Amino acid sequence: NEKIEGFFKVCKILDNTEGKGVLIPWTNIGGLVLKDEVEQEIMKENFHIYYMHNLRDAVEILMDTDYDSVIYGARRELKKYLPGKEKRKKSL
Repeated sequence: NEKIEGFFKVCKILDNTEGKGVLIPWTNIGGLVLKDEVEQEIMKENFHIYYMHNLRDAVEILMDTDYDSVIYGARRELKKYLPGKEKRKKSL
């Protein structure tokens, strides 16, 4: 609660809360008790609370793409730096 409200406050001070949000474990959803101001911004869809079950969920939320695409892209990029990369580039 305090961390979410603290981040909300920082967003308000620096700019605004529109389009901002936090990512929390889904197990913490039931224990949330937020100030009215934060709840109102969530209801207006200006501030968001995203929840994750696992790393896959976090990657998809933070990168706004599916997990498998991120992993494929990362593997393809990393292969460029492996020994024998000239051969591997041609096969990709």
